[in-house]
Amino acid sequence: MGYRDDFYMVQYIIGYTGNLNDFPTVYFIKGKEFGHITQKHDESQNVGRMEVYASDGYTIGNKMVEKIRGKVMHTSRSTLTKVDVFAPAEKETVTLLAQSIYGTNRGEKYISGWSRQDFKNIDATRAKMAKVLEELPKAT
Repeated sequence: MGYRDDFYMVQYIIGYTGNLNDFPTVYFIKGKEFGHITQKHDESQNVGRMEVYASDGYTIGNKMVEKIRGKVMHTSRSTLTKVDVFAPAEKETVTLLAQSIYGTNRGEKYISGWSRQDFKNIDATRAKMAKVLEELPKAT
């Protein structure tokens, strides 16, 4: 089971950015909630299911600018290609995009709102913990 399986479903796909045949980022909207699944990114920490947010004022445009109540929250380097998941002509596209949800080894990691520094702090704490555990006397 993945993060927010009730949200990351085919019927809520609204579009994608990137190359359709090269693991595009897939965007979802359900009511007031929105999020995306990044399948491929230069920084591996950005690959996975984005934290789902909710807002009355969320908008997304073709130039791939996401806004909440007019304030820009994210600008993509790619153009948003909108998709109608219920249109018969879009069947092949939707099938490819659905792989972001159901494909193996992709899209299951949950991406929180944490910063890169948060992840460095977590890694440093884990390293210190491992060192302390190594220094503990071994049970005989």
